[in-house]
Amino acid sequence: MNKKIEGTFLKIISAIALFIIFFEFTIVFLTPQANAQCAAGTPANLTATPGTTPGTMMLRWNQATSANRYALVFGHSSRNYNMGSLNIDGGSDTTYMVTHLVPGNRYFFQVWAFCDNNGPATASNEVSAMVPGTAITTTSTGPIAQGQTTVDP
Repeated sequence: MNKKIEGTFLKIISAIALFIIFFEFTIVFLTPQANAQCAAGTPANLTATPGTTPGTMMLRWNQATSANRYALVFGHSSRNYNMGSLNIDGGSDTTYMVTHLVPGNRYFFQVWAFCDNNGPATASNEVSAMVPGTAITTTSTGPIAQGQTTVDP
């Protein structure tokens, strides 16, 4: 094999290996996992109620024993969370206002308690809530041609 091609091939393989290692590290260390060594307890009785402004939801839960921070995860289907806040101050602060939610959409929420650096405790119950209001929809009658400022009906 040509030395230049061989060198390029090795660089590509090395880059792919580094990406895989980084990706696995991210998944393992940033995803909440149950950990029996953590004595933070369980955040119980999670509730979600509409916030005071459109597109918000107020979450409340019972304090978890020894928790010094919480993680909130949420998404559009049960047990499938792709949004959240991973560093909510713990202690006696057991409320969190979720913002930038889409009115008319249902969201599923869960809270995790953390203690020190020992990892998360068990998760709270899951709750779901519909954000009040009507979803904003837009319609289009077709593409706008270059130089055109309106769409022809």
